Amino acid sequence: MKSWFFIAALLVTAFSASPQTTPKKSAQPKSSQNAPNEWNLRGRLAANPHDRNSHKALCSILEKRHDYRALVEERKAWLEDNSWDSSELISLETESQFHLYDPQYAIEVTKRFLSRMDSSDQMYGWANNFLGRQLMGRDKFEEAIPFLETATKANPTFSDYWEALGNALVRIGKADAGIDTLRKAVGLYPSSASLHAQLGDALGRKGDLIGQETEYNAACSLDKKDPTFSKEKTNPVLSKQLTDLARVQIERGKFSEADETLTRAIQADPQTLYAYLLRARIFERKGQPTEAQAQRQRAKILLSEETRKEKNHSGEFSQPLILFAMDDPLEVVRIFNSSNTPLTPTDHRILAGAYFDLGRVNDAVSEFEKSLTGDSQFDTAQSHFIFAEALKKAGLVQKAEEHYRKAYEMDPENTTYRYEYEALKRANISSR
Repeated sequence: MKSWFFIAALLVTAFSASPQTTPKKSAQPKSSQNAPNEWNLRGRLAANPHDRNSHKALCSILEKRHDYRALVEERKAWLEDNSWDSSELISLETESQFHLYDPQYAIEVTKRFLSRMDSSDQMYGWANNFLGRQLMGRDKFEEAIPFLETATKANPTFSDYWEALGNALVRIGKADAGIDTLRKAVGLYPSSASLHAQLGDALGRKGDLIGQETEYNAACSLDKKDPTFSKEKTNPVLSKQLTDLARVQIERGKFSEADETLTRAIQADPQTLYAYLLRARIFERKGQPTEAQAQRQRAKILLSEETRKEKNHSGEFSQPLILFAMDDPLEVVRIFNSSNTPLTPTDHRILAGAYFDLGRVNDAVSEFEKSLTGDSQFDTAQSHFIFAEALKKAGLVQKAEEHYRKAYEMDPENTTYRYEYEALKRANISSR
């Protein structure tokens, strides 16, 4: 799972690349140039709801004018008459998630898609796994498990189905069952570096650092052989896995091995600046602050050189180095707290997420509120919704309801905002 503050960082792109409010479905075409074609296509589909060429042409028109709400509704209408078309369901899910930030809309359509499918259908396992993963993406692990179990029964040799089920079991506290399930996935596909890494993650959650290190080592060995990077000068996938391994080795006090691992990470991808931050952590653990500071300074110099070379500095961040440590909330907090530069609204948002991950809820709330007062671009439905999700996880359900309500009022067409607001509102009323 991605951490909350990593998702918050991704919002920076969303704010600049997409509208701040959900595009609304028009009663009539927005462009007179497109009007005859669009109405003609709708007429054809009304006469023949299986006319794939007309459907595709209509979707193309809606996509070009960025009317994504109308686009997903057209895909939903198509699926009502063409329930076999899984590719349309995938497109609908992607558009709902990334253009509308409305994953619940896709979940409801997928449930409808699955309800019309016979268990003997060859896509039955796929549909259950697809829905289960959508629910996992909403942190609804309990609800996802029955669908994931059905998927494994329908296709018992599919390792990725067992992987999803194993991760869901781990997330609801059934660590042993989840680890056993992930081991089954690894057994079905032992050459998958990703599966070994996920098994390592699960073992780490249980506190089995030895087992975690073993699986991370296996993942690194397999990533090294990945043919995807055989002709490339860098292998960022291997580098990322090596830094994950180094973190476990540091946690176990194996500083020499961790240092060697970080050297390999830098060799795999010289732009892995996080490796220098981890090396600084080794020196800090060894009581050598001067050497630690030198490593951190080295990372800053390399970042500065790369920024000048690429000319891609973003004013969104006062400390661009945090982009290389987004999976490490301790490091994010350390970087910001050791800086004398005023934080940008984006900085406050990322710092809030790091505090949430560390359980420092009051600090998180304070930083999030600073991001809202610092720049009105963050005062969006999506921002309030993400904040509400984090507040709910932290147990601040009354405050979470307030921000769910704000998200819903700012974007009432969003199925997810309405669903979560009404669900928490009911729960809060019943608990009084």
